[in-house]
Amino acid sequence: MLVLEITDITNLIITITKPEAMKNIYFIRFLFLSILLVGSNLGYSQIPATPSVQMLLTDNTGNPVADGSYFLTVSLYTTETGGTAAWSESQSVLVADGLANIIMGKSSPLTLNFNKPYFVGIKIGSAAELVPRLPMNPSTYSLSARAVYGDSNIFPAGGDVGIGTLTPQAKLDVEGKLRIANIPLVDNLAHVLVRDTLDDKIVKAMPIDSFLLVLNKVAWNFWWWGWPGNPGPIGPIGPMGPMGPPGLNGFDGWDGLNGKDGKDGKDGKDGGVNIPGHDLIVKDSTGREVMHVNANTGESWHKGLEVFEKGISIGDSLGKGARVDISPGGKITIYGEDSTATAIFYPDGRSWHKGLETFEGGIIIGNTDSTYLKISSDGTIQLLKGSWLGPSLLFKINPDGTSEHWGIENFHKGIEVSNDIPPFKSRTRITPQGDIQIIDIFGDTLISLNHDGTSYHSGLETFAGGIFIPTPTGGIKITKDGKIVIVDLNGNTVSEFHPGTGGGGTASNTFKDGIYILNAAGDTITAFDKDGSVHNGLETYKKGVVIGDINGAHVTIGDDGSITIYDEFGGLVTSFDEFASLHKMPEFFDSYIVIGDVTKAHVTIGEDGSITTYDDNGQIVSEFNTDGSIHNKEEHFYGGIYIGDPLLGNVQIGVDGSIKTYDDNGDLVISFDKNGSLHKKLETYEAGIFIPTSTGGIKITPEGKIVIVDNDGSIVNEFHPGTGGGDSIASNTFKDGIYVLNAAGDTITVFDKDGSVHNGLETYNEGLIVPIQNGGWLVISPDPEIGLAIFDAEGQFMHHLRPDGDAYHAGTLMAFAKFFQIDHPLDPENKYLRHASVESNEMTDMYNGNIILDSNGEGEVMMPDWFDALNKNFRYQLTPVGTPGPNLYIAEKVNNNKFKIAGGSKGMEVSWQITGTRKDTWAIEHPLQVEINKSDVPSGQTILKSIGIGSALVH
Repeated sequence: MLVLEITDITNLIITITKPEAMKNIYFIRFLFLSILLVGSNLGYSQIPATPSVQMLLTDNTGNPVADGSYFLTVSLYTTETGGTAAWSESQSVLVADGLANIIMGKSSPLTLNFNKPYFVGIKIGSAAELVPRLPMNPSTYSLSARAVYGDSNIFPAGGDVGIGTLTPQAKLDVEGKLRIANIPLVDNLAHVLVRDTLDDKIVKAMPIDSFLLVLNKVAWNFWWWGWPGNPGPIGPIGPMGPMGPPGLNGFDGWDGLNGKDGKDGKDGKDGGVNIPGHDLIVKDSTGREVMHVNANTGESWHKGLEVFEKGISIGDSLGKGARVDISPGGKITIYGEDSTATAIFYPDGRSWHKGLETFEGGIIIGNTDSTYLKISSDGTIQLLKGSWLGPSLLFKINPDGTSEHWGIENFHKGIEVSNDIPPFKSRTRITPQGDIQIIDIFGDTLISLNHDGTSYHSGLETFAGGIFIPTPTGGIKITKDGKIVIVDLNGNTVSEFHPGTGGGGTASNTFKDGIYILNAAGDTITAFDKDGSVHNGLETYKKGVVIGDINGAHVTIGDDGSITIYDEFGGLVTSFDEFASLHKMPEFFDSYIVIGDVTKAHVTIGEDGSITTYDDNGQIVSEFNTDGSIHNKEEHFYGGIYIGDPLLGNVQIGVDGSIKTYDDNGDLVISFDKNGSLHKKLETYEAGIFIPTSTGGIKITPEGKIVIVDNDGSIVNEFHPGTGGGDSIASNTFKDGIYVLNAAGDTITVFDKDGSVHNGLETYNEGLIVPIQNGGWLVISPDPEIGLAIFDAEGQFMHHLRPDGDAYHAGTLMAFAKFFQIDHPLDPENKYLRHASVESNEMTDMYNGNIILDSNGEGEVMMPDWFDALNKNFRYQLTPVGTPGPNLYIAEKVNNNKFKIAGGSKGMEVSWQITGTRKDTWAIEHPLQVEINKSDVPSGQTILKSIGIGSALVH
């Protein structure tokens, strides 16, 4: 039985029932469990590792046990219950008046690192261990002074020491900031040697004066770190350690202000040591205050420029909270409360932001003298080009979602223009492949203009003025009165189809060259022409004949000689079975044939091979003669119609009502079907065109005039192109201007009273000439000898940029940088290589640098891995720095992207320069011509005359 009663934190009462074999009951009262550390603060080796445990042993009546020796076992565990003891010790303990004092580590050294919680277990004799285990007193953990373990640091009693790391890899392994208290030893060259702690190699030799400068900077940067005094001895209230040494001297005062005569004032006096508790005041030679630091608030005032060679840190001095760091290189880093960077501003103008940035006044990105981006506070985004005339707008996005473009736009993912207002969510899409699609609210394609020249139309296409489709053999004309006429190259009618007016008019059809039936492979199976008919396959009618679609309207000629006509629903239309006949052999008819009642509708087959169909009134309905055919009523061709030579241009009229025309190569030229029409060639309308519109109409007359009229027929706009003759004058009248739209309805080009706007690419096949206000011309020409050129008033080149990449500039060429960019010689498929320009009579590449010679006075210079692949004809220059080097020389020329320098002394710094000439593919194919004859280069005046700017304008 165990009863645990806790009265207070230092008075624990544990009642233990001793095993029956002992026949006695003991009570152990722990007065306190503590660790006494006695010793000075001279070092961890003097800290005792023998904490003591004191307890009061009583019997079951609460009286102290009898005096004498008791065998006790003390163990330390890392868990409250279970587990194996991390340390254990048994000893005989003398008890007087019930008090027992156990000195831990007396016989078994206590070598634990007190960097984690421990629990004490007590056994009396061979009895079971008392429960519960008691936690160690917090003061015990001062033993960890011999082996400190922090969250990120380790100072063991032996082995490797880690500062800023829990896994040290050397005797002293430091990660992060380093505070140096002593200057290391130097070698005979007066250098501080920096060694690699892993293999003791020298990685850097720093001159003493540079090292002291760094040390001073470190000391100044950490001026608030006082050098710690020795800690006082342990005791109830130990004496304070001695005060650390005084801080470093302040910097020299700034130079005095310039006198009225322009001469510099005297240097200010050196600043003295700052006295704690007093303001720091710095004055110039005239007594005027230039710097003031308030000792109470820490605030400071500075009149002149402040230079912080080590940088600036504003905020938490321990570097663990929100702060701003400004490095000596000009980088500004802002840290949040968790010490992670939230914004970085780099000296080259770049910046990185972790969170949202708000610019209430807007943003300007770029140089306003050139192209720059402006984001206004109202959300407007503008791309502008600056010039001495003021900025010009290139691109604009408005807050309402609209945008304006003054140049060609490239959309690599395509364009989609949609209406997101339900239920009108129709949209127009331009895909990256060049397809233009109009999609309705259900996602179905209404119109598709494909990049391969084909198109799809789900709706009806209307040509109110008719259509003309040119072909290599003439053309196909569909007039506005519904006639389909095929003409030859001379305009003569070859075939003509008259569908009639639908109001009782007579339809006639003429096929001059005959009717041809082809199979799926384009082979002629059956032909009806002026010579009769041709059947290239065996004609066999054992089961009868089916003409048309067996699942739709068709005609059957049964094996019993009956002729039956069915409609599209399979219903019986016509049957000829009263005068049945069977033909197993060829039949010859010396006279004509009459099919049907001659007094009613019938068919006659004449001796000349003609087939004539009559109606009930005896009128000819259809007639097939040797020179063509005539159709006075509507004809149905359930298998379609094929007109023309299958090896040349032809026309096909499909069973779905489509009309398709193919050229001699078998390519589709024009298509008319239920979804619309496709035209790949020029359309000609000899009688003109009129297109009705909701506001009137558009008329194109045979004279070439384009007239836009309103609903009353009054002219709104008119275009007169003239006849093209020398005396003709073209006149154009556009009341509201000229607007060119794309398929989506967006304005691409505008010509109006205010000028013109071009939102798309403009093409000038003959080039472009722009007169310059002060004289001269800007010329853009497709001629490869001209390209882009600017001439002065005298016709001389000022700037000339040719399409082959050559350029000439008569004035000063200014640029932020000049580079060449070529295919990377080691990876031409995936990379470019860039070099800055060097002016030379060769394609010269120049490289330079500095190197410290080794103990043998030698050094090896490593070049980039592409160096040998790019260059040849190497030339070298060597210059010693700080000391003469008369014996310096190139010990080994460039080989495998490196060369060797020798002949110097140990630690000598050598500045080297090496040049080479390019040997890349482009340089070989385009050798530099240093001297050229002027006659080989066309003059500006010659080019101006060739493009039509006559000698009268060029003096």
